Amino acid sequence: MTGPKRSSLSPFRAAVAVASALVVVVSASNAGADDVPAPRTLTVAETLALARERAPAVHAAMARIAASEGELAKAKAGLLPSATLIGTGTAYASQGTIFVAGLTSADASQQTLVGQASLNLQWTLFDFGKTSSAIEAADAGVSSSHSAARAIEQVAMAEAAVAYFTLLADDGLVQAAEAARADREGVELITRRVVAAGFRPPVDETRAQVGVDVAKLDVAVARATRDNDSASLAAALMLDPATAFRLEAPAPSVSLAPAATGPGVAVVVDTRPTVVAARHRVERMRLELQAARGARLPSVTMQGQGAVLYTSDRVQGTPSNMPSAFVSGALNLTVPLFDPQANANVRIAEAAVGDAQANLEQVTVSAWSAASLAWRQLESTRAILEQAERVSVGTAANLAAVEDRYASGSESPLGVADAQREDALAQVAVIKAHLALDVARVRLLAQLSRVEELGR
Repeated sequence: MTGPKRSSLSPFRAAVAVASALVVVVSASNAGADDVPAPRTLTVAETLALARERAPAVHAAMARIAASEGELAKAKAGLLPSATLIGTGTAYASQGTIFVAGLTSADASQQTLVGQASLNLQWTLFDFGKTSSAIEAADAGVSSSHSAARAIEQVAMAEAAVAYFTLLADDGLVQAAEAARADREGVELITRRVVAAGFRPPVDETRAQVGVDVAKLDVAVARATRDNDSASLAAALMLDPATAFRLEAPAPSVSLAPAATGPGVAVVVDTRPTVVAARHRVERMRLELQAARGARLPSVTMQGQGAVLYTSDRVQGTPSNMPSAFVSGALNLTVPLFDPQANANVRIAEAAVGDAQANLEQVTVSAWSAASLAWRQLESTRAILEQAERVSVGTAANLAAVEDRYASGSESPLGVADAQREDALAQVAVIKAHLALDVARVRLLAQLSRVEELGR
């Protein structure tokens, strides 16, 4: 983030620098005495990578992708046969007399063991597209979840990028406020000496002191704003809010180059992840409707069963073993005659299709409007930046002229202070215009799903 070139050191600024040298040294000593952790150096590319890796919304989107892939695997399982193995066992024992038809048998003992194992196989051979529609619907759900995750990644990275550029602008605003305070302190020191010598009225000293107090307030506000914005960046990156940052400013071509042309917005909106996700959702709902209607149609299934039976019977100590086995198979045609639940599922699926289509229209219009607005904002902020830089050039020239008059004795220190104040305000306007342009570009890149370009 750069502004217009400033004028070289003037005689007045040289005097101010000498007069305020002691203040600067003392301030630096106090700052060095504080035991603060080393700030974390951060670039735009690192910011985007951290936002993508750590954002909870992105993690949730990845989990939804895994869930949709599980639904696809579940749907594909309908094409495969199912097999079950069942085992049963029965034991029976008796000892003593048995009463049958009024007769009493002799004392006898009997033990019977029966074991059975069966393997059942079932396979749906044809269901008039119900299973295939379910698979295609689940596949569309996977595509939709991937597109939705892409959109969430773009939002997370865009929010982190805005926080990054805001904090970067805060650095410039703090530096500008500190430079203005140093100027005010130098003017106040010179004015006090001039008033003490009787060359200026006492009110000038009061005005100079007020200027110093206002400059100190500006520094405090700028630092507090930076602290708040630093915590916002840490929150966007899921870091400790107390983390201090040292930001590396991107090259001008990265922060100021145009993101796209106006006609390009119309072309790219159609491939925006939110629009693509909504389109896949419509496709999924239509396929689920086909599957729901397929529940009304017949289905052909094949069933097979194989079993092994073993019986061991021991009466009065005499064993008797009887093993046996059998295999059976069947081809079943199932025709649903009346199923109120299936009819209700069809109505639900039809309503879901209508909702998905309406959502697609809304998302498409919103994407188009947001991208067009972002492009217009980018163009307007460029114009604002150009105007702010022209104003800054003018205030810098005026300051140079005022300082020349001061060097020749035809301008008071407070006249120089007024020119410095105007120049400082112009510099702040340039910094804020740069920030507005960076934010506008981030917003446009987010609409076009190209936030990664900020880190290149």
